[in-house]
Amino acid sequence: MCPTRVLLGLLLGTCMLLGLAGAPPAEAQTPKRGGTLRVSYGNEIAHLDFHTAPGYEMMWVAMNVGCGLVNITPDGKFVGDAAESWQVSSDGLLYTFKLKKNVLFHDGTKVDAAAVKFSIDRLMDPATGSGMRTFYESVHSVEALDPQTVQIRLKHPYAFMLHMLAGYRTGLIIYSPTATQKFTVDDRKQGKPGAVVGCGPFKLVEWVKGSHLVMDRFDKYFEPGLPYLDRVMIRVIKDPITEMAAFKAGEVDFIASFSPEHVDAMKAQNPRALIMTGKIVKIAFKGQATPWVGIIPPGTMDTVDVNHMCPYDQARAKALLAEAGYGPQKPLTFELMTNTEKSVFNVIATVIKEQMSRIGVTANIRLVDKVTWMTAANQDGPWDMYVEDLLSLLTLDSNAFLSTTPASWNHTRHTDSKVDDYYARYAREMDPVKRKAIAKEFQEFSADKLYWNAISGSPFYMVAQPWMKGYVYNAEFEVHWDKVWLDK
Repeated sequence: MCPTRVLLGLLLGTCMLLGLAGAPPAEAQTPKRGGTLRVSYGNEIAHLDFHTAPGYEMMWVAMNVGCGLVNITPDGKFVGDAAESWQVSSDGLLYTFKLKKNVLFHDGTKVDAAAVKFSIDRLMDPATGSGMRTFYESVHSVEALDPQTVQIRLKHPYAFMLHMLAGYRTGLIIYSPTATQKFTVDDRKQGKPGAVVGCGPFKLVEWVKGSHLVMDRFDKYFEPGLPYLDRVMIRVIKDPITEMAAFKAGEVDFIASFSPEHVDAMKAQNPRALIMTGKIVKIAFKGQATPWVGIIPPGTMDTVDVNHMCPYDQARAKALLAEAGYGPQKPLTFELMTNTEKSVFNVIATVIKEQMSRIGVTANIRLVDKVTWMTAANQDGPWDMYVEDLLSLLTLDSNAFLSTTPASWNHTRHTDSKVDDYYARYAREMDPVKRKAIAKEFQEFSADKLYWNAISGSPFYMVAQPWMKGYVYNAEFEVHWDKVWLDK
């Protein structure tokens, strides 16, 4: 039965289902070079230090300005990025990567083993304050064997090492040591010219916070012939009606995250629009939410349905309130923070407010912009409860950066070392059968403690004009424009 602590200080997370549906396959056409891809964001970019900034908006920039060692495809295969090949020792403790010889940073310096070591060391340094540091706990050392060979030695096996390097948040983004040492962190955060240097297909040209971001083709990109586009221009259009009007007028080619409740209107106004999504559940504003209590969504590796552990029971809820010292003479009141990233968050918050009122609890909703929410959640700002969609999209392990006690972004502020133990046991177990058993135990433990409380599915949509070709949908955790071209 759900314990008393669920009533205050718990997090509400909406989960995504992972049955990925790609965009319709592109016709057998020869890609055209040139042109500007005009992208719409519904939310601000927090800042541009890729190793420390929160938010998908930053990540989608980082994945195109930066490069890493490996990438992951929609069907879960690992492919080389700056790495030409890699080997893993039989004991799982040594990862050796051979780098491609033609990889350059945008400042003209070479991407070599020393740069990889520099980048991982920076991520592991507590002073950096990276949310990714949690995932490098298993790393003992990084050594540049020669300019093209880097070796990562682990303290213990890590079953998801390649998953992490490829797809946890941005994956590993390799930093230019020259640019990083030349400019300050604030220079990078503000997008100062020359400070944000990657090795990806596009180089940062300009960022005007709250307005637009411009990336141009990097002519010395290591993949022959790519990218096809001359430029990517990202505009911030917060209002979905305005965004939809811009799309209808042909002023926007690609909407990176589209409002779910306007999808039907989009289809009616733009019958040829390519609407990309994963498996979608019906959510609160349509009256048929699909409940989900588990800390990883259906379709994710090792997921278990634990909904039965938290049945809807008003009488039991009132009893738990009384046990905690609350009742008619001392009513419980708390703040429920939500943000403007998706309008459905406010709808879900309203449903929660109504359900809480049934047991005599008052939930006061506070609506903030996404950057304000990220600052409060990541930097110990004031809040009691929030609504967001933060469950793991790849593996159970991938949410450790928000959940373990030493994590830079421990959102729940819990101090339960059992959570750390579960994450460690799960990630270090190399036997899939044994790992699955640990995952089941962990999900049941989490449903009992409810440091994280998932409540339902959360839809995610991207929308493209019919002339945008070559884009491969990989949910919101992988957005790449290197192979995109415009048939116009």
